[in-house]
Amino acid sequence: MAIYEQLSFDNIEVSEPKPEIKLFQKIYSFIKEKYDDAESVTLKVNKSYLSICFFRVPKLRIKKVKNEVFLEIPEHFKDELNRHNIENTVTADHYYRVKVPGFISNNLRALISDIYEYCYRKYSDERFDCCSRYLECSDNKMCCYEGQKFSRACSYHYKLKDGIIFFGKNRTIK
Repeated sequence: MAIYEQLSFDNIEVSEPKPEIKLFQKIYSFIKEKYDDAESVTLKVNKSYLSICFFRVPKLRIKKVKNEVFLEIPEHFKDELNRHNIENTVTADHYYRVKVPGFISNNLRALISDIYEYCYRKYSDERFDCCSRYLECSDNKMCCYEGQKFSRACSYHYKLKDGIIFFGKNRTIK
């Protein structure tokens, strides 16, 4: 016969998550809502910051400095930061530091989305070069599956968006 102890939650204090965790939760929720792809977003705890990984690759850092929370973005995303007009400072280790108040601005959401898309195209296990409808896509100058998750995995889809067409009547590459 098993004996079980009854637990009461009356005396347990539930604390608010740390601001760094709250920021991760907001980014996680945003990606889950926009892409229906939350399993590709993970968190890695480091000594002085948290790493947000997209497709198992650390791409963003969350750091708390003097009670302020910052999102740190690698320097190779400089053009995206400028395009979205996001104020930042440069850190000594080649990251751009963006102060994040209690909310994520639309510009910052757009930047995070661009970084996620970059990682999807580069690191996702779902990606492929083109599907069996490549001629139809080429003739239409766009992906036949535009707007669907399937089209995001196709690298030819991005070539078409950039005006690079390998096949069909609209071929731009000889």
